[in-house]
Amino acid sequence: MARQTSNAQTLKAALSSLPREAGSTAAYLFVGSEDYLIEVAVRRVVETLLGAEGADAAREVYHAKDKGCGPALDAACALPMFASRKVVLLRGVEHLSAAEHKDIVAYLDRPSAMTCLLLCGTHVPKTSQGAKALLAHTQLRTMHFEPLEERDLASWVATQAKKRDLPLDRDAVAWLVAAAGPSLRSLDHALERIDLYLPGERTRLRVEDISPHVQDERSRTIFELTDALLADDRVLALRCVRRLLDHGESAIGVVARIGSLTRQLLLLAEGEAARLTDAEVFGGSPPPSFVLRKMRAPARRMGRDRLRRSAHLVVRTDEKLKSSKLPDLILVDQLLLDWGR
Repeated sequence: MARQTSNAQTLKAALSSLPREAGSTAAYLFVGSEDYLIEVAVRRVVETLLGAEGADAAREVYHAKDKGCGPALDAACALPMFASRKVVLLRGVEHLSAAEHKDIVAYLDRPSAMTCLLLCGTHVPKTSQGAKALLAHTQLRTMHFEPLEERDLASWVATQAKKRDLPLDRDAVAWLVAAAGPSLRSLDHALERIDLYLPGERTRLRVEDISPHVQDERSRTIFELTDALLADDRVLALRCVRRLLDHGESAIGVVARIGSLTRQLLLLAEGEAARLTDAEVFGGSPPPSFVLRKMRAPARRMGRDRLRRSAHLVVRTDEKLKSSKLPDLILVDQLLLDWGR
């Protein structure tokens, strides 16, 4: 059975290369649904070029949704006032028009040697000629930041917990990933709450120790959505999605969660067909036993073919959310109606 290649090592290598490249790169495009990693990348570029102390004085931030790219490009062309270099950050590049893509291309043809232009957002539509020219420009370095896979999320949580002196046991790490992941920002906030509400000397922290400090309405809704999908309850699943969106979860984030569940179910179905152990199926880091118990029967009921079709639907929906003009809710609702069938 083929195993997916993790993007964690690729992302780590790319982030590590930023300090070496920042001084000679005219512009970066940081895109993806994992905004936490995008902010990490922005911070590394800014601190490399400007230092921690000069970051605020020589960094200018603009939002494409407000006034497009014009003010940001004007700022990029202007000389820095308080440093030898400056960083101009344009957020929300998914809101730029095809004409604005061409404006950025025109800037990149003759970029300022004193400015590093950072473009950030969820995606750049690839349909227009301007977008294609922008993405292919030699002066632009593009990096994609998508949610990590389950095994990488667990490793990330364990590493961050160790930095905070939070001795989470294995089940607590897995539970936290299920409750607050796949968003690294949500996981970071959850660790911050645990750190805040469990002061003093800590010994081994179990699920029952941390769950009171993480369980909020959004976390409960995530578990309800998982249970609804496993029980084939479409009505409840649709209600859960609406509640998640009302609580600030992005449609891309919801689809990522459905994709994570789909992948786990497909791995279980493939593993059972190949008579593999859970450790062999999940690369030595299977989900907690209580999670596996809930998933085994649905994985058998849906079978490999339906789960493969569902995985394909998840990918298609993610692509449509980044390119279609249809409302996000319609696209996610359609996924829920077709998922598992």
